[in-house]
Amino acid sequence: MPIGCSDDLMPWNQHNKSGSKEDWLDSKKPYVCHAELNAVLNKNLANIKGCVIYVALFPCNTCAQIIIQSRISEVIYYSDKYHDREEFVASRRMFDMAKVKYRQFRPQKKITIDFELIEKTPGDVPPPLDKSHGTADVNENRHNGSDGNKITSNTSHSDELLQSADSDLPQPGGFHAEASGDSAAETEAHKATCV
Repeated sequence: MPIGCSDDLMPWNQHNKSGSKEDWLDSKKPYVCHAELNAVLNKNLANIKGCVIYVALFPCNTCAQIIIQSRISEVIYYSDKYHDREEFVASRRMFDMAKVKYRQFRPQKKITIDFELIEKTPGDVPPPLDKSHGTADVNENRHNGSDGNKITSNTSHSDELLQSADSDLPQPGGFHAEASGDSAAETEAHKATCV
């Protein structure tokens, strides 16, 4: 919702059953700000000409206009579930005319995020990840960082699981650090998390 408009006071229902003006006003459609609009308005650069935008859904026609006017050069989207709706057909037409590239992101691996681990206290050892869901056990080494904070370094192939089909996509959470050890494998960069 726009800044200053409380999410608690605005309607969140998606469909207007009768199609009447009142039903439309009681739906979220006339009020909600789409992700593309928020991304362009809240950008970190003065000029986003030639940038790539990553979105969950293929952009609607209004968002396509914003993308084109901002001179964004490529759209990478996850889902095109509304492909045949007129506003999305119009988006593709405008992107084609304006020579804005668009493609669907197809991850090659499944990523599972366990938010329960956030609630663990320092010193707790997280349970092994479930291999039946395409994840791997994590072999942890704990050591003190240069600032005295505990560092947990995952030395298994869990880093590999975080890699996406597009290496240029922002990677979720954490940071990378060099781990010291006896073997060459242990000296590679590993995902590290402050505990």
